[in-house]
Amino acid sequence: MKLQLNDRSSRSLKHKHGKAARRKQSLRSRSFVFLLFLSLAFGFWFLNRMRSKIIRELEIPISLKDIPPLYVVNKEHLIDTLRVRVEDLGFEHLRYDSEGLDPIRLSLIFERGKPQLSLSKEELLQEVALRLSPTAHIINTSVKTIDCPLTKREKKKVAVRFRIEPTAMQGYAVTKLSLSPDSIYIYGDKKSIAQVDYAYLQSEGFQDLAQTISHQVKFEAIPSVYFDKTKALATIVVEELTQKILTLPVIAEGVPKGSVLRPLPSTVNVCLTFPRSMVNEVSNTDIKALVDYSQIAQKKADAPDYSLEVKLVRVPSFVYNTDVSPNKVQFVLEN
Repeated sequence: MKLQLNDRSSRSLKHKHGKAARRKQSLRSRSFVFLLFLSLAFGFWFLNRMRSKIIRELEIPISLKDIPPLYVVNKEHLIDTLRVRVEDLGFEHLRYDSEGLDPIRLSLIFERGKPQLSLSKEELLQEVALRLSPTAHIINTSVKTIDCPLTKREKKKVAVRFRIEPTAMQGYAVTKLSLSPDSIYIYGDKKSIAQVDYAYLQSEGFQDLAQTISHQVKFEAIPSVYFDKTKALATIVVEELTQKILTLPVIAEGVPKGSVLRPLPSTVNVCLTFPRSMVNEVSNTDIKALVDYSQIAQKKADAPDYSLEVKLVRVPSFVYNTDVSPNKVQFVLEN
């Protein structure tokens, strides 16, 4: 008897669960059908809307094209955005929003000999129409014409240079520095450009070099001054240094007539430091080691010093350093 009651209860419970599941299934089906028809209705509405004409305001940027730094643009007379009220298909408006509209670029023109930026009413409408679809109708624009006069700046030519000269790391030397261009024009009011003597290049990254480099380098900015170039090509030739020791005879000058000066020692060693590429250009015939006997007459009586300082002449310009040993010599004067 007990087992039968349990069987009936189990069947009743299963029946209730099955009923609830069917209700949920039916509710989900009805919701899906509703959303499907809602999506289709929205799709048809959207297609109809996109095929119909829509009136909206569009914005077209205004930019400048190749304006020489000699001229100042009066910003008060120039808009940076043109607002255009346009009637067009909805699909075209979507394209305007997704792709954007190309800016209208203004170029320098001369009207009766005066520089200015200008577009007549017809030219402005033509520029707008080029950026719209063939189905577009221009209702109005925020301005009818563009007319911006330009003011001419003062002009001055200055040399280009580094504020801090490039340097090489130890054992190397900067043997050549070339800048292209080596001079530029600067523009500004008379007072501003009068204070500028050079157009300096930015010096960062050109210290302790170990190899030849060639870079486009920006100019240092100067308030209220404009450059006709933004960069200059800097070619910095860096070479490794080497040394060579020469033994040179000491030659005497300023010796009294009829006398002979014999330096002690009669030769000196000269250590030259120069770029490795010039090693074959250095010889004993290039450089002279001289002593001047007239130095003796200039010695103070209370501090006699009968040695003569050795001086080098005709040292090639590519030699960076010289070391003479000994740098002073004794002498014997024979009459």
